[in-house]
Amino acid sequence: MQQKLRFIGFVALVWFAVHLAIGPHSEFELSNVYGPGMTPVVANRPFSFAVLGDTHAFRGNLTEAVRLATERDCRFLIQLGDFVDYDDALEYRDVINRLHPKGLSIPVYLTRGNHETMATNGGFSDNYAQCVVPTHRTFEYGGAFFCILDNSDGQFAPPQLKECDQRIRTFRIAHPDGPVFLFMHMPPDTPERPCPDMLDSESTRLRLFCQNWRPAAIFAGHVHDHYETKLGDTRVMVSGCGGGSLRAPSTKTHFVEVAIDGTDVHVAMTPFAGESRLLASFRYAVNILAMRYRWRCLAATLLLLIVSILRRRRQKRIDMLRPQPAATRFDATSGDAE
Repeated sequence: MQQKLRFIGFVALVWFAVHLAIGPHSEFELSNVYGPGMTPVVANRPFSFAVLGDTHAFRGNLTEAVRLATERDCRFLIQLGDFVDYDDALEYRDVINRLHPKGLSIPVYLTRGNHETMATNGGFSDNYAQCVVPTHRTFEYGGAFFCILDNSDGQFAPPQLKECDQRIRTFRIAHPDGPVFLFMHMPPDTPERPCPDMLDSESTRLRLFCQNWRPAAIFAGHVHDHYETKLGDTRVMVSGCGGGSLRAPSTKTHFVEVAIDGTDVHVAMTPFAGESRLLASFRYAVNILAMRYRWRCLAATLLLLIVSILRRRRQKRIDMLRPQPAATRFDATSGDAE
């Protein structure tokens, strides 16, 4: 049994060393939308879409939410940011590889969160913004207007709100009663639910923006909880429960399903079985941490391999020097040992 375990450990060690030595170096294209192109539908036709909060290292939750949203006939999914833990190529490559963009059945939109601005040393980095220009996006679908904003550093960098204002103005000419939805990572600061990470001045700007255009709802993540509040008269739905540590023990991993029927908007929470913490941690350690600290991990792996070989040789020498027990002779006639 010990020999089998040693053999399995040796094979695992060799695989890990090879994984570290060669690693994934495939090219990838970072974008804020993946999957099939958007196909417009008749205005006011009933449809639904999904909104998923912070997934972090739980990459399997994103693919599972897409699968379940497709089964529930959602037309697309919007992720509210913090889909990585650090703003580097290894994290983005792993997300895209797990998402399988070419095989997606519905479009997936990514929102930039504060972890998409965080360097591995804890400081600020801008890799995402260099690859995705602009980091915000607007589009129309089914007689509704969708505006995905970037407030990953606690403020709306210009000209986001100005562009959104102009496009909503054009949209409302064609669809006077069409619902408008805003998506962002950090929720605005409200009297009932303060959010110190978003600047007070930006919450004020957003409140004035909402007074002008009266969006149907604002969706935000960042807080690993699920609750509803109001910014003036605008409904604010906060859902950051895509995989990270949940703030409220009663909250479950879920995505929000939004159904639109004409001017009526219905919001419901859809729980799903998230990726296990053990499995997610193991995959993150092997695919991300091992790659990020490649040479240190490779040196440690080789050191363990050398120590294991030396210990095995030492044990063989000890066994060879150990005195062997004398052979016992038996009397064939009596069966007694002499």
